[in-house]
Amino acid sequence: RYADDLQKRVAEHDRIVAELSAARALRASLGAWAGLDLDLSSVSGLQHAAIIPVEATHVQHGALSALVAGSGLGNDIVWQEVSRDDRKIRGAWATLAVHREELARLIRQAGATIVRLPEVPGTPCQALERLETDITGLDRQREALAGSLAAEAEGRRPQARALHDVLADRRRALNVPRSFFSTSTVTVASGWVRERDRG
Repeated sequence: RYADDLQKRVAEHDRIVAELSAARALRASLGAWAGLDLDLSSVSGLQHAAIIPVEATHVQHGALSALVAGSGLGNDIVWQEVSRDDRKIRGAWATLAVHREELARLIRQAGATIVRLPEVPGTPCQALERLETDITGLDRQREALAGSLAAEAEGRRPQARALHDVLADRRRALNVPRSFFSTSTVTVASGWVRERDRG
């Protein structure tokens, strides 16, 4: 049936829009980390080392660097800056796995934010390249399907109007019983008519 087919195509359009939105959100979250030379899918699986991505204000980063230097673990902790702007510095702290909890404590003490990067294959730069391809493809699918639905809506306007009338009749049929009140001797019907149709 036309209505069922239309519903399926609208659902497909909505699915594409949702995937497109998710891909754009992921691209936005990875943009500032494009310079991180690290396979994101391997970060959580490291056994002997710990890598903690961090975002901090310039003041927080200075405080954290001082805390690390004074912790006695300075030789076992390494910092790799990824990006910075007027407000924030982003990068990754690396240390031995046994020092992970202490490093995380120092990060929190300085007020910096531990960033949870998505576990996707490859580096952020490689992931961004894939996302650009995916977004372009999804955008084309969305535009093609939206255009097809719009053109069909124009061409099927009579069918759509007929479907609307059928549904309206069903609604009226459901409402009619509510417009009657009956006793054993009297039936009252409530409703309205146009002024010109009054007899």
